[in-house]
Amino acid sequence: MISEPSFPAGQEALSQGDYETAIAHFQRLCEVELDPQILTSARQSLVLALWKSDRQQDAIALCRNLAQDLEENPWAAKTYKDLVLRYQKQAQGTEEQKTGKRQLPTAYQSPSEAAAAAVFVSGREWRNAERAKTWKRLKAPQEWKFWLRQAIATLILFWVVRTSLDWGLDFVNNVLAKLPLVSPIQGFYQNPTRNILIFLVILLAVSPWLLDWVFKYFYKLEPFKFSQLASQYPETAKVLQKLATQYKISRPQLGILPTSAPFSLTYGNLPRNARIIVSDSLLEQLEDDELAAIFASHFSQIVKGDFIFFSGAIALLQIPFTLYWQIAKGGERLSEIIPNTYPQFVALLVQWLGGLSAALFYSIYILWRLPLLYFSRQRLYYSDRFAAEFTGNPNALSRALLKIAVGMAKQIEQRQETIWILEGFDLLMPVGYRQALSLGSLPDKTPFVDVLAWECTNEYRYWLGLFEPHPLIGDRIYLLNRYANFWKLSPEIDLPTLIQEKEGKRRFKLEEFFCLFLTLYLGYLTKWIDWSRGLQQTIYSVIFILVVLFLTAQLKQYKDFLVLLLVWLSYENGVNLVSIFIIFLAILLLDNQLNLEKLKNSYKALPLLQTSMLFGLLFGLAARITLWTIGLASDYLSAWVRLPLWRLIWLHNTVNPFLDACILAAFSFCIIVWINHYFPNIRISPTRKDPRIEDLLSNPKSLPPNNQGVRLTGRLMGRKGISNWLAQDLMLKTSTGSIRLNFVSKAGTIGNLFPIPPRPEKFCDRKVTVSGWFRRGSIPWIDVDEIRTTGTKSTRSGYPVWVTVLAVLSALWSAWLIWNA
Repeated sequence: MISEPSFPAGQEALSQGDYETAIAHFQRLCEVELDPQILTSARQSLVLALWKSDRQQDAIALCRNLAQDLEENPWAAKTYKDLVLRYQKQAQGTEEQKTGKRQLPTAYQSPSEAAAAAVFVSGREWRNAERAKTWKRLKAPQEWKFWLRQAIATLILFWVVRTSLDWGLDFVNNVLAKLPLVSPIQGFYQNPTRNILIFLVILLAVSPWLLDWVFKYFYKLEPFKFSQLASQYPETAKVLQKLATQYKISRPQLGILPTSAPFSLTYGNLPRNARIIVSDSLLEQLEDDELAAIFASHFSQIVKGDFIFFSGAIALLQIPFTLYWQIAKGGERLSEIIPNTYPQFVALLVQWLGGLSAALFYSIYILWRLPLLYFSRQRLYYSDRFAAEFTGNPNALSRALLKIAVGMAKQIEQRQETIWILEGFDLLMPVGYRQALSLGSLPDKTPFVDVLAWECTNEYRYWLGLFEPHPLIGDRIYLLNRYANFWKLSPEIDLPTLIQEKEGKRRFKLEEFFCLFLTLYLGYLTKWIDWSRGLQQTIYSVIFILVVLFLTAQLKQYKDFLVLLLVWLSYENGVNLVSIFIIFLAILLLDNQLNLEKLKNSYKALPLLQTSMLFGLLFGLAARITLWTIGLASDYLSAWVRLPLWRLIWLHNTVNPFLDACILAAFSFCIIVWINHYFPNIRISPTRKDPRIEDLLSNPKSLPPNNQGVRLTGRLMGRKGISNWLAQDLMLKTSTGSIRLNFVSKAGTIGNLFPIPPRPEKFCDRKVTVSGWFRRGSIPWIDVDEIRTTGTKSTRSGYPVWVTVLAVLSALWSAWLIWNA
């Protein structure tokens, strides 16, 4: 018996898996507590603790007794039905183990239960807002934008794959040329474009069957009959059949994955061989109308055809990703089975080589997925719109997205790491595991509106989400709420109403910027085509004149003529990728007043490295233009002025190396100026020691540079061993939620590959105290300063040191380029 019960102590014990201690605290609180709010929370937590400690019948009996007083415990009746439903499912699972026959998770037992029951998710209550009975169609989106974005993603993906393979093959041959007894591979010197195109076409053709094999071999994919779906989820089956009939295509093949993480995905290369795969956990956690909305969103990808491109792209990404985690697991096993008779360094060498290889393939996976991120975000907006319009139930889709986030977070906390399928196939899933971690792990009584306000109101939310494959959940729900308002429905989540700022008429659209970028790049490529000299010059000049005419027709304000100057300078100095990017960026920013205002204040909003890169380009370009102007003026004035101005003519004649030097110098300068503000000394006030995660997330104006030194105590989560040597899967689970950690050695991310004992992943699944700087972006995270265990062991991150070293190296590189200019 606990003499002094404490609700926080009980919650801490519950989060750590010490259920008996938690039960003792909550039982005693139920006897002596007078505060009705604490008493209600204690009763709900007691039910949860009993359930998790395998005392299901005691939990059901407690709920049945509490449900007799509905005025005091209005939640108990619903929870009682949920627990009974779950208990029946567990009994069904036990029967499956005995018989060896798999059955579909039961969602409905009877019509009366189906009307009242909802899946028990740690006591969280849902509004279950209404759906439309009759509804008008939404205004049709512009389809050409959708196809243009997909074409852009395809071209950039091909360019990234080809360029990375070129670099890799050149590196291998350079190494072989310096080694004795071997010679470079002559085939690696050939242009790989044709072979890459043939390989990608073949990969696209076989992608459905290749992904089937991956799912079956690694993740135990099983067939899922439509009759099973229809018997348990009638609305979902009805929606799927109606969609197939309306669009005159075959019903997608269905599959089910036995995993505790809720997710779904779609792939295939033709509508007739499309697949929709769901996890059994998704079936358990979603209601029928919510599952129908998810299936409709996946069917949208089949109707629009973007699932074809993503099937091929994901099949391509599975090559480096599968090699990464298989090499990591194999390296760990191999280093463990080396006999003790061998010298100790042999096992360490095997482990290090495995870690280095795994990190290489993981880096390739991250690089190749970059071109897909923008289109991945955009296509989910189209899918949400399609699902809401077809089902007339945007609120069900809102609930589904949030329940998937909650389920993913709970699964990660239970496994103490991110399972492979969540990371390897996240571009196909409706919700990303990274964005689900903090949002889904919040206490059940935390209103979603408090933490989603940032995701639909912060003016920099899109800039901060450029490297994420999924749109912000708050932003998606905000749009779903607008659809609900259009059909005069009450929304599931009451998000803040946005006040649109007047930004004036935009003359350029984002897609036109990409077209301009590609046109300029085409002009750049024509310089290296082996034409006759006259024809080459003619083609290049025509392209350049067309670009200038296009710009001149669009630019109507005096400030926009700066863009023409940038184009001319790039043409005169030799168009390269850096100058093309600068032109693209300048047009994007100068054409829109709001973007220009954001740019001026972006040093207060963006992470340090992104801000330094952005301003490094702008300041470096400005410095180059200034010096180029001085050199040009000196060239013209040297004949008229007796001063030795001819000494400055080289500022005009020097081309690309000097521009690169200016950009590197500006980048270094920006880091030095802003680093102290970004990494201030950590002074932990009482409010910053173990703050609640929901409090950290609730400020809608918070931004990464708004540094908040924090110290949090909890359990360190993440993969163990060489699969986590880059610290890519490092999280902290606290009593109020979970959050991602960013750990970088003093030598940067590459330094994580070298011995820095103790490594942070060595502390996984242990209670630790983390101190660092909290950052609020599209994915909230903590830049780690130190991780300390309950004993004396600790490890320190070197992110501030690494950034300083990067600034010094950039300055030295700039000086070297200027010296050799």
